[in-house]
Amino acid sequence: MQNIISISQPQLVPQQEVIAGLRPALEQLLGSLFGCKHRRLSWPITHGRGTYRVCVRCGMSRNFDPHTWKSFGPFCRPDRDRQ
Repeated sequence: MQNIISISQPQLVPQQEVIAGLRPALEQLLGSLFGCKHRRLSWPITHGRGTYRVCVRCGMSRNFDPHTWKSFGPFCRPDRDRQ
């Protein structure tokens, strides 16, 4: 009788394991709703006549002026042609 009761009781999962399992799904959901904040940018890359920086997380790029050392303009998709 003791063996039947112990087998039928569910195993409790520690709360930390539950949170760790939900975190990637939650990050993906929030990322799809709000998008990337582009906080981690690469060093400037010069290709042809243009210089730009790329978001390490999502791959979007933004123009960069090497003389003033500042980014400018909107972020654009990586498949878009650079100037």
